Amino acid sequence: RVVAVHSEESPWQLYHKDELLGSYDWLVVTDRNSAQELRPDLADANINMEFKQVNEHVESVKSCTTMIAFDEPLPLPFDGLTFDYNSNKAVMREEFKSLGWAARDSSKPGRGRNNESPECWVLQSNPEEALRLLELDELQGATLPQIREKIREQMVNDFIDCIPTLMAKSGWDDSKQVSTPKIVDSMGHRWGAAFPSFIKQELFKEMECQVFPEQQFVACGDYFGTYAARVEGAFLSGRAAAKEVLKCVGR
Repeated sequence: RVVAVHSEESPWQLYHKDELLGSYDWLVVTDRNSAQELRPDLADANINMEFKQVNEHVESVKSCTTMIAFDEPLPLPFDGLTFDYNSNKAVMREEFKSLGWAARDSSKPGRGRNNESPECWVLQSNPEEALRLLELDELQGATLPQIREKIREQMVNDFIDCIPTLMAKSGWDDSKQVSTPKIVDSMGHRWGAAFPSFIKQELFKEMECQVFPEQQFVACGDYFGTYAARVEGAFLSGRAAAKEVLKCVGR
């Protein structure tokens, strides 16, 4: 929770419940949903109305994610893939079900595994299947742990089931059996605001961030710029916000 303080030295205070975590010169907001009236994050921040109106133009798309840890590397000849449902939606749903993309997390820089550590994969659903999964009758009124468990179960099964298909499409000899390593751990997650969906994208396409020097407040995120809804867009927006803050403080 952020509180606006009428002080030229440190105009922003950050709280966790009633505990003051610190006083700061600038407020940087990366979550567009912080502007929602039901969120307590910025209720006492007295922020610019222009930022509060963001949610009138940007909605959020839900997603489901799961991480799987295998005791040995998967025999897939790639580290990541996207499932393109625009090619043939019916066939893709039949073969890959809830999956939108998958990535070998252990292939990322600094996350390499040794002989004793597990190999981790991150799975993300496609938007339509995420909505279908979260609207299942059995999940209506379910607790968050129950929802996460259902997501984990569904996405793990979908990924394991499609491994032979992925191997075959990668040139694997069909006469050889595909051996899937043992799963040592897995966890599902409901991502309530995964991607931005624009009502008026043109309002954000031409700017990489919003900066309000008088309030020492800047907003950035994946809904700004020409690479919106992508990691690149979030990175470029954050970098632009940092440059604006440095310009304002004279560095």
